Amino acid sequence: MQIPVVAETKERGKRSILVSMMNLKKMVFEELEISWETSRKKNVFYERK
Repeated sequence: MQIPVVAETKERGKRSILVSMMNLKKMVFEELEISWETSRKKNVFYERK
């Protein structure tokens, strides 16, 4: 009767790892987007001069 519980915990572990990986990717993409936006604004600022 304990085998399903072990399988469930394994699945939960996999899922949590997947979720954390997705969150990490999201964070990285947001950081890249922010830095890209700031650099683009800087370029526009420099081009106006």
